[in-house]
Amino acid sequence: MVLISGDENIVRFDRARIRGYYIFGSVMLFFALVAVALAVDEAVHDSRIAHTDRTNITVLLLVLVQYSAICIVPLVYLALKAYQAGRAFSQGFVAVGPEEVRLRLVIKRWLNCVVVPEQRFKWEVIEDLTCKGKVCRFRAGGRVYTLSEECSPSPPTVAQLMATTMRMQLPSHELPLPPGKKATTRLTQAAISGGISLVLIGVFVPGGFWVYGRVGGPYYALEFFSLVVLGTLALIFFGTAIVLVVLEMNHRF
Repeated sequence: MVLISGDENIVRFDRARIRGYYIFGSVMLFFALVAVALAVDEAVHDSRIAHTDRTNITVLLLVLVQYSAICIVPLVYLALKAYQAGRAFSQGFVAVGPEEVRLRLVIKRWLNCVVVPEQRFKWEVIEDLTCKGKVCRFRAGGRVYTLSEECSPSPPTVAQLMATTMRMQLPSHELPLPPGKKATTRLTQAAISGGISLVLIGVFVPGGFWVYGRVGGPYYALEFFSLVVLGTLALIFFGTAIVLVVLEMNHRF
């Protein structure tokens, strides 16, 4: 996504990607609340056979600890990491101006996404600009900087804007899409995501009935958590397919 602010062209991460992190975090938080409700319900149910208030409290604590270790804590952790990633990518950008290039990139290490402090490069120190596939490289101050989709929004777009400002032509063999190679269309990606979601839903539905019939069993918490993960993946793939179809219909690039 390219925005114009004053005399700068600002390239930001796709809003759909950022929104996806927030949606994923919200889904994880919702399932964590559901797990808390189920833990309390099971604790109240088990404590009915207790004879003292002390026993009731012990049963409640044991059930909450069990659910927290298996479901609640992992789900809350994933929700927090998803919100952190969404915020980091919403703050990342590359600004191409008439005098300099400003970078605020994102470093992604496993589940941690961190925004790198803003870097500025004057045009006179930038040289050896190249773009191969979806990776952009340039040299500045004796160092080589690499922009990929993991840390930078749309490296090919950034490379093209930089090349235009520097009044240079990117070599033909370094175009974003090499000759003979076609990009996967959004509809194809949507079909793949939709197919995966249908398979997961096909497993989730009978699994839900099976887990429902084993309420209170010795491995109920683990079975329920596995079902939650399966259902979450199904929702993510199904939601991704819908977003891709909507983007294709609206011709949003």
